[in-house]
Amino acid sequence: MHGVVVRKYGGTSVAGAPRLARIASAVQRRQLSRRKAVVVASAMSGETNRLVNALRRTVREPEPIAAAAVVCNGEQVTIGLLSAALWERGVSNAALTGWQVPIVTNGYHTRSLITSVGARRIYTVLRVSAAAMVAGFQGVDARGCPSTLGRGGSDTTAAALSSELRSQCLIYTDVPGVCTGDPRLVPSARVILRISYEEMCELAGFGSRVVHDRSLTLQGRSAVGMSVLSSSSSTSNNEKLRTSVFFNIGRLMPMDRPQATSVSYRRCRAYVYLRASGGGDVILTLGALCGEKMELLSCLHDGARGVRAAMTSPAAAAPGLEGALCQLRCSSRLRRSQCDAASCDVSTVGLGIRYAQVACSIALPMLRRAHAIATSEIRISLCLKERDLRCAVGLMHYACLHGDWRRGRAD
Repeated sequence: MHGVVVRKYGGTSVAGAPRLARIASAVQRRQLSRRKAVVVASAMSGETNRLVNALRRTVREPEPIAAAAVVCNGEQVTIGLLSAALWERGVSNAALTGWQVPIVTNGYHTRSLITSVGARRIYTVLRVSAAAMVAGFQGVDARGCPSTLGRGGSDTTAAALSSELRSQCLIYTDVPGVCTGDPRLVPSARVILRISYEEMCELAGFGSRVVHDRSLTLQGRSAVGMSVLSSSSSTSNNEKLRTSVFFNIGRLMPMDRPQATSVSYRRCRAYVYLRASGGGDVILTLGALCGEKMELLSCLHDGARGVRAAMTSPAAAAPGLEGALCQLRCSSRLRRSQCDAASCDVSTVGLGIRYAQVACSIALPMLRRAHAIATSEIRISLCLKERDLRCAVGLMHYACLHGDWRRGRAD
């Protein structure tokens, strides 16, 4: 829809009256420039946890539909407060919940997937108002019951609305954008002004918590622009410093030159190495135990010698993994195994990073300490002990920005 921008605000961005007033003032400025806004808001920081804890104190095993009805209230309070702040400033608007839009889901509560978005109600609101407030994280199933979208649900709501309205999506967070590294571990990290869609997907999937990977999937299907920027400034100048996600970034970069964009990491991982007879059914046994959370780093099946594989999973799954390895050991199918629950992985993402010279320059400083290394066309990941995390992030970040490969030739 021409002249409409989808603006999503996270929990820390709406926590408290001063921050809500700042958002209302920003929407008011856009009204003066005749640009209408669809504002997607999360619950205030800590509010969803408070509701979940209250539910658990009341009912030991709550019914999913009733639980969704309770948890959704945090977002509804936020859009109500934002709507009131806008009306006080003379900005006409309407507050819509997920089932008023409607955002239709498949009904799997706490992890629902969006099946369709009805934009007619939003079009009607924007014809007579300057803004529409939409509650994130929630939707409605085919039976008319409330459902929740799970982790990153507000990002997913904003991306779905942006895709349906064909409008730009702005994600406001408490950081200035996507950085080359975590500023808490790398003080020299700087904001990335342009990043490709593929790189952003890899970063989101391997530890960067700025944008959720589900929202990027929706943006990729519609190829609508997305930007990440800070909501902390009280002026409009903060929008000049942002990270923009492009779908044709190759036109903006030097030809045939690799680049390393950012370093991300994931804590609390379990590393598993095994050597077993019996082929791939050993891996299937472990995969069934951890479900979709199991990630296969490498697998070599060498005929009569059996299979050698390296995998990672969340550390919470480590006790179950050790139990499964013990059962396999008793059945004489497991020749050797290793399970390290105090692991992490550090990833470097960038276009053309698969070149051997680039990969070696970035991974070499920590290669001796790594459990395993995995690569793709645009990513290098090292699985390490968690005690080496800070050192690995710092060394790989320096190699990305100042390594000799930046002046060399690709292999």
